[in-house]
Amino acid sequence: MSDRKTGIKRKLEEINAQGANVKVKKLKQAANALDAIDTQKKWYEKDEICSDDDDGTKWSSLEHHGPIFNPRYEPHGVKVLYKGEPATLEASIEEACTYWAQVCGTDWEHKEAFRKNFSKELMGMVGRD
Repeated sequence: MSDRKTGIKRKLEEINAQGANVKVKKLKQAANALDAIDTQKKWYEKDEICSDDDDGTKWSSLEHHGPIFNPRYEPHGVKVLYKGEPATLEASIEEACTYWAQVCGTDWEHKEAFRKNFSKELMGMVGRD
């Protein structure tokens, strides 16, 4: 029994103890309706939606609102120091460097394979001097 339904039943008992004339049937129907709403909200826990039936069906419905595309990267134009001189980066290289700055301080920063692959890709974009 949900907390809301229990609370409503407790309130009904308090009102009836005071001798007030209350339409108990209507309040019980409202409590049952609230419980039904709580059950509908937990659709992901229902076995009939995501069960492995005999025919191999795992889902009975799918709702999709189309693909989501990230907006184009907008360069922020912050210059970086390269050999002591300020340098302006191309938008694609700046985007990669911004991504690396976001990775710093996470577990990915310390993963050797990630660092090696990122460096390889970045050097391919920049070109070696």
